Amino acid sequence: MKKVVLIMLMAIIAVPLLYGIPTKFIDVFIFESEYCGGCSSMNEFLQELSLEYPTMVIHRYEISEEESKKLYDLFKQVYNLDFKGYSTPMVFIGKDHFGGYGPTSHQLIRKKIETCSESGCNIALCEHRDCIVVYDHTATPQVSGKTFLLPFLMIAGLISGLTPLNSHIVSRVKGKGVPFFGAYIITSLIFCTALSTVVFLANMIVPLEFPLAVVAVALGVLSLGTGVVSRLPVPSKIRTALDDLTAEGDGISLFFAGVGSCLASLAFSLGIYLLAVFNILSLGFVHRIAYLAAFNGAAGVTLMVMYAVGSEKRSVYHGLIGIGSIALGAVFWLLLSM
Repeated sequence: MKKVVLIMLMAIIAVPLLYGIPTKFIDVFIFESEYCGGCSSMNEFLQELSLEYPTMVIHRYEISEEESKKLYDLFKQVYNLDFKGYSTPMVFIGKDHFGGYGPTSHQLIRKKIETCSESGCNIALCEHRDCIVVYDHTATPQVSGKTFLLPFLMIAGLISGLTPLNSHIVSRVKGKGVPFFGAYIITSLIFCTALSTVVFLANMIVPLEFPLAVVAVALGVLSLGTGVVSRLPVPSKIRTALDDLTAEGDGISLFFAGVGSCLASLAFSLGIYLLAVFNILSLGFVHRIAYLAAFNGAAGVTLMVMYAVGSEKRSVYHGLIGIGSIALGAVFWLLLSM
């Protein structure tokens, strides 16, 4: 009788303690849509991953349902996501979130699941679904090659400024380079910010890793080709307008010349810009701005060097921007494949 009472007492004490120990289950929340081309691909990937890690618990939510939208809004608030609408597929594991469905997303999710399998990553919804409790002591996964991100962006920024059009305009800016350089860098930074939003949304629909590498290489080849035939892939009216602005020489004219030169030079450097903004999508807002500042600051350094040299050699710059764009596209794809 005493043994039975002792066992019951031990059970009464042990059961609450066991309930207090976090399990090693891995909660995976995925928001999807029937109109989402990549959602089925992400679901297949998660199902295959769950065979390797049986402790995965997949929670699916169809975004067309109002309750799912409310829950998505709650996740966006808790995870500090600053985009509008309901991008799908969107996966939440522990304290991290993963958008899109391409190789980068798969790589990050697999790394997260691997680390979570050791200590567990739990996401618990409150009774009325008005709050979320997250248990996750694992590190946020990084894409292979992220350690090279800053050098990559700095080199990309330096190369992005080496366009034949920039060499043509900079050689005509005399004595008042500050308005021109300031306008160029500000325009470039604003464009990068807007472009990152477009790339983020597009990456939710179609994996962009390979297409962006192809665009960078293709524009590099185009630059080399136009260098051979001594032509600029920029309409003559735009070049004439920029020449007129630099000829006027006042601060306002040079400011608008900087804006125009930055935008027109995208005919050469758009592929490089796309690679740069794609690489920062997984970063927080503050880090994104810091890395974009580094990228655009490097472009500004290139412009100032061109200004100091004062030599307009279009064929040389055709070759530099062309080879640079091709090399960056190849390196970008190589780092993602690591």
